[in-house]
Amino acid sequence: MKKLLPLLFLVAALLPVTLFAMQDGGAVRIEITGVNATELPTAIVTANVYDNLGQPIGGLTAADFTLTGSLAQVGEIVEVQNITDDDLPFATVLVLDVSSSMSGVVEETSPIGRARTAARDFVENIREEDPVALVTFSTGVEVVQPFTTDKAAILAAIDNAASGGETALYQAGYDAVRLAAEAPVSRRVVILLSDGAEYGGNSRVERDAAALEALTRGVPVYTIGLGFGADRTYLAHLADSTNARFYESPTPEQLESIYTELAALLRSQYVITLNANVPLDGTTYDFGIRVTTPAGSDEATAELRAPIPTPVVSLPDLPTDPIIVPTTLTANVLADDALTGVSFAFDDAEPVTLNQGPFTFTIDPAQFAPGSYPLTVAATDENGDVGIASGTVQIGALPPTVSFDPDLASLGEIAEAVTVAITVGGQTPITDVSVAIDDQAAVALTDPYSFTVDPIQLPAGAHQAVVTVHNAGGREAVGFIPFNVAAVVPVVTIRGLEDGQSITEPTTFTVTVTGQGAVTALTASAGDTPLTRDTSGLIGIDPMVLPPGAADVVVSATTDNGVTGEARVTVLIGALPPQIRVEGIAEGANLTSDVEIMVDFVSQTPITDAVALVDTETAAALESDPAIFTLRVLDYPPGDHTLNIGAQNASGQTNTLAIPFTIDPAPAASATALAQMQATATQAVINATVSAEAAAATATQAAVIAATQTAEFIAQATATAVVQNATGTAQVVAEATQAAVIAATQTSEALAAASATAAALSAAATDQAQIAATQTAEEAAAVAAASATASAEQAAVNAASTQTAEAEASQAAEQTSAANLAATQSAEANAATQSVEQTSAANLAATQSAEANAATQSVEQTAAANLAATQTAEAEASQAAEQTAAANLAAT
Repeated sequence: MKKLLPLLFLVAALLPVTLFAMQDGGAVRIEITGVNATELPTAIVTANVYDNLGQPIGGLTAADFTLTGSLAQVGEIVEVQNITDDDLPFATVLVLDVSSSMSGVVEETSPIGRARTAARDFVENIREEDPVALVTFSTGVEVVQPFTTDKAAILAAIDNAASGGETALYQAGYDAVRLAAEAPVSRRVVILLSDGAEYGGNSRVERDAAALEALTRGVPVYTIGLGFGADRTYLAHLADSTNARFYESPTPEQLESIYTELAALLRSQYVITLNANVPLDGTTYDFGIRVTTPAGSDEATAELRAPIPTPVVSLPDLPTDPIIVPTTLTANVLADDALTGVSFAFDDAEPVTLNQGPFTFTIDPAQFAPGSYPLTVAATDENGDVGIASGTVQIGALPPTVSFDPDLASLGEIAEAVTVAITVGGQTPITDVSVAIDDQAAVALTDPYSFTVDPIQLPAGAHQAVVTVHNAGGREAVGFIPFNVAAVVPVVTIRGLEDGQSITEPTTFTVTVTGQGAVTALTASAGDTPLTRDTSGLIGIDPMVLPPGAADVVVSATTDNGVTGEARVTVLIGALPPQIRVEGIAEGANLTSDVEIMVDFVSQTPITDAVALVDTETAAALESDPAIFTLRVLDYPPGDHTLNIGAQNASGQTNTLAIPFTIDPAPAASATALAQMQATATQAVINATVSAEAAAATATQAAVIAATQTAEFIAQATATAVVQNATGTAQVVAEATQAAVIAATQTSEALAAASATAAALSAAATDQAQIAATQTAEEAAAVAAASATASAEQAAVNAASTQTAEAEASQAAEQTSAANLAATQSAEANAATQSVEQTSAANLAATQSAEANAATQSVEQTAAANLAATQTAEAEASQAAEQTAAANLAAT
């Protein structure tokens, strides 16, 4: 069953290819899977031939294959073998990515677990005679198992592959190709699996190094990109450039079918041997292999690159005419193996060896006499193989050589003195050198030759220097050097300041200006802050007006030619604490009254927090600049105190200022005396309130007695009227009612008089309290007077209440009179059966009962109203007294 599964995977993998062949109508398909030209003129081409179902076709011979293309003109097929049919071994280098991205939670189903399983299946599906090597890579590349036919050893190496680290993909491909090139058999392939891209910069070779090496060594590289993070471009190019295949495996589960397919692919290959007699110079030849079977024919194309076992050297730009100027020659070197050096040997001079390209060599004809000289170039590779190219160089007769450094024309307008060095040479000795500027006379120079252009000595504008050189052979060389002079920029020098100097206190410096004319303007600044210059020429920097940190001190000077020069020095402004300034109180001041204090700050950065303390108690939060607050002498006890001002700015710097002062005892003594006077006034108000309460109680008692007497009087009058005459009861009752009304009115007057008396007493007490208070307590006395007025108003309300009670009593008397009249009329109607005495007695009893009830009710209501009024007056008088005392105390 285990062998059946790989077969099923193989059928599934080949199904898309089969469908394509069937749709195309072809019954045969050939695929070139490798080209190895390292042993030219013998070249090995591997190919697979499939039928229309995608199954390998075996049993073909050399007669069934034909060589086509440009290679057919210089080559031929000499042998065809089938790896399976002819029992040919092939070698495989398995390359596994074991970087951290191959890890997983479950080992068996992780990418590395699936890769190990697929690799095992590959090993188990090849023959015992097929050697296999295992290479793993992460941060580095390791040959875990060299080539071996011991399947147990290779399977154990696969099982022990552990993941972790970065991805040296380029190095892994390169090292695997070089290992495959050393395989014990000529048929060899590389199968490389990776799930990522180059990561970590651990590869020591370039991206295309593996492809170039594989093409040179004739090693097919089959690549597998596991998942969607693989470097598809790199893997596909590596496979395509070596006539192999690139497999995309989005999931680890598909790996087994891919490795199984590869095992079947490699085991069913045809090995086609060519004989191609071509130069070993790296030339690439297009060719094709056509297969013809009874079922049909097909052709596949590929490229064969001739190897370069020995370096090939050429000199494409070797001059044919005599050279009269320094000439650079380039050697083109082709080599499959790494070069260890390329040497140039000119005449009898010491050879010059270069270890890396470009390989160039410069010949200066001035260093040689006229004539012909041999040139030989030799390239050596790492195997010791040497390639050589040679030629002849003609040296012509030369005038003296002259060069200048610097080239004045390239400097633009010259604003400062420039010294020009003149380098002369030639085939014969130099006899003389001279220079002339503009129309000035030529000046002879001595060795070493040089001249100076000082723009201060020349007007602004275009100029020309002419250098004339003669040699012993009578040859002359003339050099023309155009240049331009600009208006000279004055040179500004800052003295007394240095770059990086720390400024923590006011500092001064000076400035010197050197130019073509007088200084017409000079400005200085530190950052964005202008600096001033005093009459002695000193320029000052005050760090308190600058933000902390680096500040560019810039001085600009303009001369009378209109040109401005500048000097710049970067200094470090130190972070300084804010300065605190206080007005309104002096150190040691003796305060006899409140003082207004103003605080302001001088700070590099804004003040973020400031507070004023008297001793340790907060006096004011200083939230503005300047900040103003009042120090009240009565808020603190007499004696010595300290005003502490603290501030912090935005740069975290803090400062404090302590000002000792004294509070005089006098303000506190005056306040105490005033408080005592206010207390006396308050007591007077309290006493007056008590007297008013007593008077109100007395008046209320008298009103109750009067009301009781009135009720008794009404009852007596009513009874008398009933006895005297039953028929005249109504008249008598009316008279009695009138008398009751008069009595009630008198009672009301008495109550009003009592209330007025209470109000008068309260007012008198208030007046007494006002007289006793001083001018500073006038406001409190006014409050007490207002309270007394309220008490009088309440008394008026009480009087109104009494009147209401009188009206109710009168109404009751009228109701009683009406009842008596009705009773009398009833008695007259029944006079025949009842006696007048009985009727009188009944009327008398009824009248007395009604009168008693009405009088009692009226008296109780009046007493209750008077009591409530009295209590209200007492409460208000007490409250007024307390308010007066509080006002006096606050004033004190």
